[in-house]
Amino acid sequence: MKTEISYATALDARAIAEVHIASWRAAYRDLLPAPYLAALDVAELEARFRQTIEDRMCDVLLARRDGTLQGWLHCGPALDPDVPTTEGEIMAHNVTPTAWSSGVGQSLWLRAKDILIQRGYMTCILWVFAQDERAIRFYRSAGFAPTPSTPRRVELGGMRCELVRYSRPIDR
Repeated sequence: MKTEISYATALDARAIAEVHIASWRAAYRDLLPAPYLAALDVAELEARFRQTIEDRMCDVLLARRDGTLQGWLHCGPALDPDVPTTEGEIMAHNVTPTAWSSGVGQSLWLRAKDILIQRGYMTCILWVFAQDERAIRFYRSAGFAPTPSTPRRVELGGMRCELVRYSRPIDR
């Protein structure tokens, strides 16, 4: 089945929010509190994603199969203040659970990599939950490795979570 990659428009914000919530609820059901995941709000996320798309500071890519949104990826300049301007970042990368292990995530990553190269970035970084073994396996298979950086600690739904930074050189 062919995966079509395109740029998101503001009209895609609701579908992106729906994929985000479905992905988070499935991927993090054992990592984050159930009430937090249940409270994820489509309208709130739709507004946030619409603003991100309209700001045009980063690229938001969509993956569709047979016209149905299967995943999305948000990439652009690295947001961490301690990294050089030659580093790009994947800020978010979500695939609907029914499309896990189908190549959708890989297709999004490969298109993002091309965009980051075109924009002149030499390295790509991302942050991942330290306990998210599925995502870590995916990123390791794509050539990412943990970087020696201080983990981020965030609180989600009253639970303290640790994020670790991964990076990889990007080349053709």
